[in-house]
Parts: sequence; structure tokens; C-alpha cells
Amino acid sequence: MKNLKKALGILILYIFILTVLPINVLAKKINAAESTVPKYLDYSEAYIMTGIQYKDKTLLDSEFGLKYYNNGTSSDVSDLSWYVQYSQNQVVDPSNELIFNLETGKVSNLEQDSTYVLEKNAVTTKYSNITIAYMDLIPIRSTGDVKWSRYKIRYVKNNVTNYIIGVVNSSSKVYEVKQSSTDYLGQDFNRLAYGSVVYNNSFYYLDANNNVNIIGADGIYHNYPLSTTLKSIGNAAYIYVNQNGIYLNYNTYVTNRYNYLLQKVKIENNQIIASGNPIINATYSVPILFFSLDVNNNIWYVNDGYVYKIENDVPVKKYQVDTRMNGVYVYDDYHLTVSGIDKSTYTGIYKIININSISGWKLINGKWYYYVNGSATTGWSKVSGVWYYMDTSGIMKTGWNKVSGVWYYMDASGAMKTGWNKVSGAWYYMDATGAMKTGWNKVSGVWYYMDASGAMKTGWILVSGNWYYLYSNGQMAYNTTIGGCKLGANGAWIK
Repeated sequence: MKNLKKALGILILYIFILTVLPINVLAKKINAAESTVPKYLDYSEAYIMTGIQYKDKTLLDSEFGLKYYNNGTSSDVSDLSWYVQYSQNQVVDPSNELIFNLETGKVSNLEQDSTYVLEKNAVTTKYSNITIAYMDLIPIRSTGDVKWSRYKIRYVKNNVTNYIIGVVNSSSKVYEVKQSSTDYLGQDFNRLAYGSVVYNNSFYYLDANNNVNIIGADGIYHNYPLSTTLKSIGNAAYIYVNQNGIYLNYNTYVTNRYNYLLQKVKIENNQIIASGNPIINATYSVPILFFSLDVNNNIWYVNDGYVYKIENDVPVKKYQVDTRMNGVYVYDDYHLTVSGIDKSTYTGIYKIININSISGWKLINGKWYYYVNGSATTGWSKVSGVWYYMDTSGIMKTGWNKVSGVWYYMDASGAMKTGWNKVSGAWYYMDATGAMKTGWNKVSGVWYYMDASGAMKTGWILVSGNWYYLYSNGQMAYNTTIGGCKLGANGAWIK
């Protein structure tokens, strides 16, 4: 009986170790990781309908009208009745033909914009054989050097009203997408704006049949159908393109639940197929208003009190915010606005996050960065008299680092070392600039020899055909006899 109790006790302890302990350890790891996410839990009250973020400047269309936020102050933009994004720092009110520049805070006439005039003339020229009764030309958010706009034309022929929609770019290339005498093409026209994206001077959009259309700046037009597997998911709502590839966003609503699926895709055998597993495939009780693209077309979204950025096809937590937030407008990692709504009171809330004033050291996701005027430094930085080295991502480096062909050693704090340093049991010498030395080096009047790895040598060594003896502290012996071998003034064995 005693042996049975002992065996049961061991078994229970074993199960505890295998189950409870790993969960606790995992929880600690998760909590430790989440504790490094910057928190912005405060907010202001206003229902936000749309927004644009450009660096530290924000334009928000709220229940109180169109507001421009700059340097902690806000002002009304009463000239615009509505807007669409034109470029990173411009929005357009097509109805009133006005442009608002977030950089300057100024409103100007759309007809004064050379790109708009160029595109308008290109469309007019293409349809010079018809009498245009009405034309809409609305800019599409564009990245790169080539700007794109969508157009819609109404004209009457033989007492029948006809409609044409298409896109035009600042290279004066016009692409007709659809023409109809029975449909005013409103849904198709909207798809050219909200189901499209511009990246690297090329235009991508999802048509009404869920085909992916790609128009390059070179004028080549491609139409790719979705694979059977992708079609079985449903109708894709949005398309995104960035340096990592092409993505489709699906969203559906079923009985108070919102399902979101973000799938990376690729072109293969003249069709669009899935590339790997879905990046996001989840159901939430609160809707994600939309996915947002930053200045580099990286994908962002808000859910469960966190702002996420898709990095290398993985959602990464960037900020912790109020759990009621569900929309985001992003310029880059340090300039964004989040918005949401309190469903119990129907009160809108928002928070503008601008990390311009951040300076000094900051720990993010377990990595140290050093900020100056809101920007993470790269390369060498001297902080409080100590040199540190940050890689191209701004991450502080430790240990051995080769910079411009020279080896340097940074201790656990990141500080660059000089002088003598013992690393993994071997001694190394770094000069006043931190550069690791090799070969013969005279330190405080004494000669030492470091091999090609930089490690200080001891005992007998053969250098350039001569034998030398180095004491256990690395110092070169000279004008003495070691083991019956006479060493000269230069330390070489006199044979």
C-alpha cells in the first residue's frame, strides 16, 4: 500500500510538472512580452467617421466636423464637405474641387494641381469623340511617383444615357474598365476606390467578379481570376499590396459575430492562389472597422485593446489602447490615431499617438533602441560619453560586431569596450576607437601579440620566420634566455 501511495504521489507530481508549471511559465513569458508594449489607455470623446494621419499631423472627420490636429492644437477645416486621400499628405474634396495639405494646413483649388489637370486632360482627350455631360475624376491614394485617379463619365447618345468608368494615371495613361447603358456603375466605381490599392506605381483592384486586376505603370494590363479555393471563402472585400506580397481581406457578419480573414496570395498559372495559411482567421464580438495601410503599405488593425502591425506575415502588438478601440489611421510606427465607440452609451472615443518627443533609451519587444527627437538612431551613437552601435533597424547590439570591416566588442549593456577585455576565456585588446587589434601591439611600453581572431597569445609563437616567447600575461620576453634559448632586444630568438 505504501508503495502504491508513493507511486501515485510521483505520478501526480509528474502531471503537475508537465501541465501546470509550463502554463505558469508560459503565462509569465506572455505577461513579460506584453509588458513591453507601450500603453495609451487614455482617450478623447468624439465619434470618428474617417481619418488621415501624416507624420504628427491628423485630419479627423468627426461628429463635430472636420478637425485638423497639429502640434497639440486643433482647428476646423470648414471648406471641405467630404474628402478622399490623394497622396500621403493631401486629401481632396471632389465636390468642391479643393485640396487640403496636411503638411501646410492649407486649402487650395484642385484645378491648380498639375497632376489633376494632367489626368483630366488625358481623359477628355480619350473621349473627345463624344459630348461629355458629366465627369467625376476622383484621386486614389497613391504611393510612389505615379499618381492614379478613377473617373466616371456620363454622356447621351441616341437619347440613351451611357456611363463609362476607368482609371487614369499621371503618365497620361487612361484605362477604361467598364461601359454600360443600363447601369450607372456606382458599385463598380466604388470598387475602383475601396477595393483597390496602388503600390510601386502599379494599380491593383478587385472587380465585381472578384478577379484581381493589375495595371502597371508600363501600361500592361493583367486580369487574374481567384482559384476555386479562394472563391469558396466568399467575396474578398479588400486587396493590399506591399513589399511582402499581395493580400486579400474577407469579412462576414453572422449573428452578432464578425469574422475576418486575411490571406496572403500569389500569382501562379495565371490565377490567384493562396500562399500559406491565413494570417488572420478569427471571429470577434466587436467589428474591426478596417485594416489600415501606413506610408509603406504595411497592414495595421486594432482588436481586443491592442494595435497590431503585420510584420513578416505575423501580427505583432505595437500599442495597448482602450479595449473599445476598433479603427486605426497610421502613418508609421510612431504616428497613428485609433478610434472606437462605447456601445453602451454610443459615445465615440479616439486617441492620437505621436511619439515625436520620445528621446533616450526605449525597450520594445525585448530589444533596446535609442531615440533622438522621436526617431530611433542607427549606426554609432554616443550616449553619456559611451559609444553604442545600433543596426539598421535601430536595435542596440551586444557582443562582437563587425562594422565596416572592423571588429568591436560591446558588453551586455551595449557599451563599446576599449583596452583589455576578457571574452570567453581569451584576452583581446581594443584601441581607443574600440577597434579590435591583431598582430603585434605595443601597450604601455610592452609588446603583445594577437592572432588573426584577436586573441592574445602566450608561450612560444612563430611570426614571420622568427620565434618569440610571450609570458603567461602576454608580455613579450626580450634580452633574456628562456629554456636555453637566447632572446634579443627585439624579442626574437637568436639562433
